[in-house]
Amino acid sequence: MKRKKHDLVDLPDQFRNIIGYTRNQIRHFGDAVFLPDFAFDMVQLIHMVDFGDETKNSIAKDFRKLLDESIEDSKDYFSEKLNLIQNKREEYMQSLYAQGFVYLWAVLESYMKQLLATLIDFDKEILEKQVFSSIKMPMSEFFELDDGERPLFLTNLIISSLSSGKGPKYGVDKFESYLKAFELNGPLNSKDKQNILMLHHFRNCIVHNDSVVDVRLSKNCGWLQYRPRDRLIIKVEDFRACEDSVLVYIHEIYYRVHKLLGAPDHTLNALREILDGIINRHHNESEK
Repeated sequence: MKRKKHDLVDLPDQFRNIIGYTRNQIRHFGDAVFLPDFAFDMVQLIHMVDFGDETKNSIAKDFRKLLDESIEDSKDYFSEKLNLIQNKREEYMQSLYAQGFVYLWAVLESYMKQLLATLIDFDKEILEKQVFSSIKMPMSEFFELDDGERPLFLTNLIISSLSSGKGPKYGVDKFESYLKAFELNGPLNSKDKQNILMLHHFRNCIVHNDSVVDVRLSKNCGWLQYRPRDRLIIKVEDFRACEDSVLVYIHEIYYRVHKLLGAPDHTLNALREILDGIINRHHNESEK
């Protein structure tokens, strides 16, 4: 298929918006989950821990007073309530870490679907590829949708069709099987691939097995040394590693989109330099 030539500035705004929005979702959630700030801890624990309405309202009232005074001068006043919160903190933080993994995987899945839908909308000739010829489409449902909804509808049909009748794929392999149909597949470094595999299995155990390790996680993530029926213990470094790897992966795919659409060499080189910088920075931070 003959591709149009596109410079970075000529690529659809949707592509830049998707990666920008996804990147912000990941960073904002990560900062919210792990912000080591006393006020954040207090606010979140007040609202999330089940103290009962009367106790919760009392703590919230006292916390407003705390914000009006010096934290250091007021800690004695709050010692009893802080002890109460501390007893629940670890349980609460594990729950919050688990939410982080579920959310991170959902963001990655959403990014893939939005990107492929945008690609279909931008270059409808891509649907003429042989790999899509056997996909059955419910015409009545398709024509009930407006023009803006149809690309995502087609994307979901394609993903469902490509997944049908095949064994399960996990992590990056799951997404690469879709991307291959759009000529967007490619390599990813082993460290980030490993982290995204961990993310997928953690997410599945959290959602489907109440944070209990299953056979798949134990087998496919052997470096974690979990055994089936172990309780999943989520650490801040696990989430940060997965967060960084998802950011690397979405930038990698963004680079592939430019290459597919015929961006000039100077644009591809600039994007590759940015991507390599992100990868090196994240890997150096993880080794500290």
